Amino acid sequence: MRKIEDATLKTFKLYTTIFFKNMLMQRLSLLQRLLTLLLLHLLGQTSASPTTCSYPTNCPNQVLPRSDTQTWMMNQSTIIMPCNNSGFTDPKSTLGWSIVDFDWSNAKGTGNAPGWAKHSPMDDEEMLFQQVQMTAAATPGTTVWVYRCSVYAYPWYTSVRKLLDDPAYAPWFINFKPKGPWFSPKCDNNFDPPKCSDLYHMNEQTPGYPHGDGDCKAPGCDCGKAPW
Repeated sequence: MRKIEDATLKTFKLYTTIFFKNMLMQRLSLLQRLLTLLLLHLLGQTSASPTTCSYPTNCPNQVLPRSDTQTWMMNQSTIIMPCNNSGFTDPKSTLGWSIVDFDWSNAKGTGNAPGWAKHSPMDDEEMLFQQVQMTAAATPGTTVWVYRCSVYAYPWYTSVRKLLDDPAYAPWFINFKPKGPWFSPKCDNNFDPPKCSDLYHMNEQTPGYPHGDGDCKAPGCDCGKAPW
């Protein structure tokens, strides 16, 4: 209650000062105005002066060093989002952080590096789980997350691919328009017969064969029944 009363009093003094200042300025000469402004400034400094300099009151140049002590550690108050395109992220590189959130691209296998993009079918979800286990074991107390997109349905996640391959869930997803041209291809012609789907998909940030955002092995990227 004391803090609320002090804040209310300060607000009242502020608006009272503004009111009388405006009233006085309309009736005083230039010299009188300057003297009045000086007086109001001095009164304002006096009324605003804190009665104590103990934390958390801010008293510049009066309390050095601060009377409070630091009780937090930046690494334990920070979230990081690592990603290693060419393999698992070394758990030694994430030691001590409070939250470690792994991107879906982790360990996907760019270039000739091994990774889930080269597996048949792709198993990004399972490899991310392995990464979580490795990281959590290396740093007790660290919370480890895995990125899950709420907009795109990633077919390289096994749990998502099962829904994409099940016709019962087709109404959950957006379809291509009935007639082309289409900006993104509906079929992956690397397979015989080609893999096609009416469910809308695009190639942005997508593994590809022979090259993409993650490089698949021949004959193409294996995402189950649907194209990459």
